[in-house]
Amino acid sequence: MRYFLLFLWCLVIVLMSGTSHAITLDSCGISCHRALKRVRLSHQPVVEMKCLDCHRQAGNHPLGGKTSMELVEKEPSLCFRCHNRFPQKKTVHSPVKDGTCTACHNPHGAEGKFLIDADNGQTRFCTKCHDAKMFSRKNVHPPVAEGKCTVCHDPHQADFKGLLREGMPGLCAECHPDVMKNLKNALTVEI
Repeated sequence: MRYFLLFLWCLVIVLMSGTSHAITLDSCGISCHRALKRVRLSHQPVVEMKCLDCHRQAGNHPLGGKTSMELVEKEPSLCFRCHNRFPQKKTVHSPVKDGTCTACHNPHGAEGKFLIDADNGQTRFCTKCHDAKMFSRKNVHPPVAEGKCTVCHDPHQADFKGLLREGMPGLCAECHPDVMKNLKNALTVEI
């Protein structure tokens, strides 16, 4: 029993001395960072506990706090290690243009798909940056009212103004084929 207690005491000393970095880094999700696994949808490296795919030690971790770890590369280069780059299109969303993927995506996990915190619709999420007045007008386009911004808008980039996924009237025809049919059959009156 005495040798066991001596062994435990030595183990504690070794762990506290800073020589145990490999142990603490390999077990990120077990101890200090449990909350990262509590979100509804976790980023795959978090699920697989591959912290070192994105982070590297910069100090005495975990005793050094937040400054004891750093990213292995700046975004968006870090993101493009696993995710495909976007082909360049005419209109680019500001965060994409600025290379700040984490302006919209949580790198560890989120409540909504695509690592964004928009589980109950995109309205509240998009209005963090975009004017909320367009969502409270008297007549609001149904996808907008339902918080489904990406039905019409691409969140990254597009070849059309306003990040529209398709040009007009083609985009409208995807959901409103009857309107387009009626327009084609309408009489043309010359004045």
